[in-house]
Amino acid sequence: MELHFLGSGSAFYPLYKNTSAYFELNNDLYLIDCGETVFEALLSLVELEQYREIYVVITHLHADHVGSLASLISYTYCMLDKKQVTVIHPKSAIVQLLSLMGIGREFYRYIDAYDGSNVEFEAIQVQHVDNMECFGYVIKVNGETIYFSGDSSHLPQRILEDFKKGEIKTIYHDTSTHDSDYATHCYYGKLEAWIPHEMRKRVFCMHLDSDCRELLEGKGFSVVNVDGDSYAEPR
Repeated sequence: MELHFLGSGSAFYPLYKNTSAYFELNNDLYLIDCGETVFEALLSLVELEQYREIYVVITHLHADHVGSLASLISYTYCMLDKKQVTVIHPKSAIVQLLSLMGIGREFYRYIDAYDGSNVEFEAIQVQHVDNMECFGYVIKVNGETIYFSGDSSHLPQRILEDFKKGEIKTIYHDTSTHDSDYATHCYYGKLEAWIPHEMRKRVFCMHLDSDCRELLEGKGFSVVNVDGDSYAEPR
């Protein structure tokens, strides 16, 4: 499975655009998060009318992860013959959020979990902020398993163990160059301590807070590349 990234930045590093990724399978589009910059980036790269179904999986409700979700839903419904996006998030608070943005339930479908015949998203609660429940996802596609952290200050022990056992092939993880006693994002030094050097190429850093590609690659990690952006072209 190949994830295509529309952005790799944190909320406070807009140069890299909001972190979001998508993949395609059987004429369906699966989008992970839809922050403020995502709708524009997605519309410039893909033709949304080509997809049978569009699924949007949300990690949490901060603006850099849902900021253009209402625009995407409005566009597909109003411009693509009432096509309904399916929004996936464990908590129904997202329905209230969309309602406050003027998006009625007829515009989209909402489900709290998704387990299709070829694709499965398992929500994993993660540590990010105290006033909001946040989730990463174990994603299984045709027998291949990856982990997408969303915003998380820690790597869950179960995910680390499954990665070391080879049950999870690839980790995409929130990575920060700043550490504190009240961290809301994952300091790269923690990833160094958790991930053996020989396994770090399969850990892709994302949600970056600075131009830190050289630093992270020097530690043995991979860094996500962003479709259409010259700053993130493979070296």
